Amino acid sequence: MTATVKRVFLGWKGSALEDAAKWILDHHGEDLSDVLVALPGSRAARALRERLALRAKPSWTPPRILTQGELIDAMVVTSRPVAGRLARTLAWARALAALPRTRLEQLAARPPEKGDLRSSLALAETVRALHADLAEEGIGFERLASGAGRPSSASEARRFEVLAEAQARWRSTLD
Repeated sequence: MTATVKRVFLGWKGSALEDAAKWILDHHGEDLSDVLVALPGSRAARALRERLALRAKPSWTPPRILTQGELIDAMVVTSRPVAGRLARTLAWARALAALPRTRLEQLAARPPEKGDLRSSLALAETVRALHADLAEEGIGFERLASGAGRPSSASEARRFEVLAEAQARWRSTLD
């Protein structure tokens, strides 16, 4: 199957999701198994899925509807399964918890106390999001810790050293 991307302007008169559902069904029929739709967020994805279901015949086959973040995961071809967001966050929490407190203090002004799950997960989610943003640009923490992209500020450079150390543990956890 050859993938093609088609951009269609639906106009401003109606509801974007209503118009999109109508256009998808009008142009692709009831079997949408080979259609992939990417939307900005999960609320829009659910709303489109609902509108398609209301318009389609009972025998329809739904398309694959993804959010932007899921689209990136779907498009990247890997030799092994990709960990989901929750698994990645939990792996970051484990990797950060394995660091000595003195290293965590270089990363966060008030690092989570042992046993403080809420704070540990909040820090892990922050690091996961930063890692994802940098990964989209092809940048890893190691590069910022020691490469040409190393920050000139000593405290920022130390933060990326700690993040690079945590990233090595994170990868080991995911493996």
